Amino acid sequence: MVRTTKGPSFLDNWGIAISLVCLIHCAAIPFLFISSVIIGAQMEYLEKMESPMFILAAIIGSVSIFHTYFNLKRRQAVIFLMLGLLLIIAGGMVEIFWLESLLRVLGSAMVITSHIINKKLQKQSSV
Repeated sequence: MVRTTKGPSFLDNWGIAISLVCLIHCAAIPFLFISSVIIGAQMEYLEKMESPMFILAAIIGSVSIFHTYFNLKRRQAVIFLMLGLLLIIAGGMVEIFWLESLLRVLGSAMVITSHIINKKLQKQSSV
């Protein structure tokens, strides 16, 4: 018997959007920092945006993906979400500027992938 989830697919859309903003933020900051004195002066403000964005992405991702997991018992999206969040956290602990950006971009991409997988699982289960 296939269980259906009338789950929070809209949360996946939000999770993808927030993670995409995070990915662009983390990918663009090194280039903007190098090329612009104005952005360099605003770096402290930009860094203050990172924690709330991460917390929001983690909450939305967890609610959406674990809802599907508890209904369907499929682990793929959960694994991608956890690995993505761990990469983002690891990026925050690294002191090497380019490695920090790389880890955070990869982590954001994995969180986006987890939401895409989650949406596909929800769609497959409702067929």
